[in-house]
This record gives sequence, C-alpha cells and structure tokens, in this order.
Amino acid sequence: MFHCSLNDQYNCVFKVFLERKVQSKCYYTPMHRKGINVNDVQPKDILCDFCGLPTWSLGDPCIEGHQGSIICGACLASAYTSLVQSENGEQVEMPCRMCLEVREQPSWSGNFDPDATICLRCVRQSSTALEKSAHWEWAKPTNP
Repeated sequence: MFHCSLNDQYNCVFKVFLERKVQSKCYYTPMHRKGINVNDVQPKDILCDFCGLPTWSLGDPCIEGHQGSIICGACLASAYTSLVQSENGEQVEMPCRMCLEVREQPSWSGNFDPDATICLRCVRQSSTALEKSAHWEWAKPTNP
C-alpha cells in the first residue's frame, strides 16, 4: 500500500478497489508540475495527464476530471478516435484518471504516463462536454 502525505495530495489520485473491500491507494499523477507552490498554482503548473503539456497556459482546449486530472483536446481526440470510432482499447485494472473508477470497458492511455488511462465512458462524456463548452473551440473527430 502506498501512503500520501498531506503535502503530496496534489500529486496523488486516491482510489479504492479490491474485491468489494475499500482500500486506499495513491497513484502518482503528473497533473501538476513537480515543485509547484500549492498556494499559488499557475496555469503553467497544470499538465495534461496523458501528454504532459501545460495545456491551460498554452490556451489549448482541455477538460478537468476528478481530483484535478486534466485531458487536453488533442489527447481526447486521440482517445475518441481509438475507443469510439475504431473500437480499439483494452480493459485495464488501473483506475481511470478522470472518474477514478476501474470500469469493465476499454480504456486509452497516452504516451506520457503509462499508468494514466481514460475509460470509454469518460471519453464519451468529456468529448460531449468539451464540444458544448463555450470556452473552447473543439469538435469530436469525424470518422477516419
């Protein structure tokens, strides 16, 4: 079991699973740049969990999940194309970075952190929400 100190809570995602029993595990997530001032978080400190780019500071479309996880529009488009359009992906035992659940459905992961996965449900929900957002210009990918 991993333990997270209070100061590490910004770099941890807490999730619970083990045969119907609740346990706490801490997974490192690169959603924030290492060494940030947690009392003065800047846009450049917020990173996409799936590619590691500071999407907020770059002005790129992005959407936030639970515990501050972030997926940028480019990674979401790749996940959407893979999981929804091409029906690729495989079920994994890691929790989804966006909803913090282990789901019995395919997931997608980027190349930045192999433990960062997003489930099919979150890809669908996030792509719908980002497409409807008044703050970003983003559209679901069209069929290849």
